[in-house]
Amino acid sequence: MRLNAVDYEGLSPAQRIKKFEEAHGSDCVVWGSFLLYSDGSYREHPLGVLAEAPNDPQKCAKRIIEYLEIKLNLAREEFQVFKNKLTAHLRIVLEQRDCNNPPSPPSDEAVAKLKELQKKVNHLQGKLTAARKKLEEAIPKHITKRNEFCEENRSKAVSISAEIENIKI
Repeated sequence: MRLNAVDYEGLSPAQRIKKFEEAHGSDCVVWGSFLLYSDGSYREHPLGVLAEAPNDPQKCAKRIIEYLEIKLNLAREEFQVFKNKLTAHLRIVLEQRDCNNPPSPPSDEAVAKLKELQKKVNHLQGKLTAARKKLEEAIPKHITKRNEFCEENRSKAVSISAEIENIKI
């Protein structure tokens, strides 16, 4: 749902934010001094600009990709921190000269949580791949053809350069 300035008339800042989040969801990530939402909209944090997602499909797709990249990086970090926590005592055992204490495996709940974090990362990777595909589809065909042509020329230049470099004295 797209909102405009009239939708916010007479509302307090807290009510404006509530209305914005009702329209765009409350799932957001920190994006500089803004909070970026999954649909490409953003708002200034803590109060200020409330910006709708771009109308341009290419710009909107780029913003959604930024959102997903941030979410994915946070999920990867959460996974890695938890995994390191589970293996910390094992590393200590491996580093000890005298390994008198047998290592204890992590609890079933801890392993289950690690697997859930793994699923979260995999899910976000899939969403990011889909968003990148959507961005490619949003790029006008003439630009796609131009980019393909440029890539072919770069590839030819690399080949020619390699042939010249192989001529030695």
